[in-house]
Amino acid sequence: MSGWYPTDTESRPPSTSALFSSSCRWFKSMFSFAWVFSQSVRPCLRPWTRTPFLPSHVSFSSTRPIAITRVQREQESEQARAARLARKRQYEKTRLANENDQEREARLFRQRQYNKLRRANETAEARAARLARMHEYRTACRECETDKQRQERLARERQARADSPQKFLAYQRKFGRKPENREKTKQKNREYRKKHPGVEHLQHEQLSIRRATRLVEQVFSGRSKTIANTYTWKTHTPVSFDDKVEHHCTACHRFRFLKHWWKEKSRPETTETSSNHDRYMCSRCFANDWNLVVPETFSGRLPRLFTSPDYPPPFRKERLKANKSAHDIKKQHEEDEKENERS
Repeated sequence: MSGWYPTDTESRPPSTSALFSSSCRWFKSMFSFAWVFSQSVRPCLRPWTRTPFLPSHVSFSSTRPIAITRVQREQESEQARAARLARKRQYEKTRLANENDQEREARLFRQRQYNKLRRANETAEARAARLARMHEYRTACRECETDKQRQERLARERQARADSPQKFLAYQRKFGRKPENREKTKQKNREYRKKHPGVEHLQHEQLSIRRATRLVEQVFSGRSKTIANTYTWKTHTPVSFDDKVEHHCTACHRFRFLKHWWKEKSRPETTETSSNHDRYMCSRCFANDWNLVVPETFSGRLPRLFTSPDYPPPFRKERLKANKSAHDIKKQHEEDEKENERS
């Protein structure tokens, strides 16, 4: 009988599957030991000397900013703080330069949501402090910018206004409606009138402005409120608010921010189909519409504003002089009215 075959009593060599299973058990035990050892030693090391023991840990990168604790931030020197912030700015600059359009849109969306939530919950003091910091930062940037940077900034602002004019006008309206900004605008206008005294007189040379001013004086002023109570108009009713409000003028189709308005009366044939109670006309448009400004019912003698479309006349030439005070102008105005009544 040729060849040799092991019998049952003799030992056979280990199979491949047995060797593979033993190797897996050995690697598993070593892996568990390394993981336990890394977790026990890692808290004892400093953040910048930690070495990853496992492949799952992210390796240290010299370009990535190091996160430090509050205690370390308070104990670091000014030079170290400046160097850390410089590295952080450089890292953020590089990261933003390498992001694609999808990542940029996602980042901007997260920023908008975060800012909206933070501003909804902030107090008045926090908001005032934030606006003060923004104003100080922008002022410092504009003082340090060169002529080239200034021209580039103005070009960006012009392009933004040209791309979305409605958005820019809405922002201007919202900014001008705030009480603190209204006071600043009034102060600037007063200073501008003192510096240029002839501008206001040049504006009053326009007949539309003169008629609108006289209509407000005769209908809404405290001395002439009897006109608003005794006169009636065919299509509109004078309405005066405690403070300036914004309405859409049906004549000039603009959003005006005024205190005195002319409210359109509701028509019986359109009451059921449409609502006219929120339709308004500004005083300037109403005063220059001769078919609407003449009262329907009145008592006594009508003022010349409602009988002559060219009234009131322009100011005299001597009132255009800059050295005339407000009292002299008012007195001259009363003299003009007396002369017009005599004529």
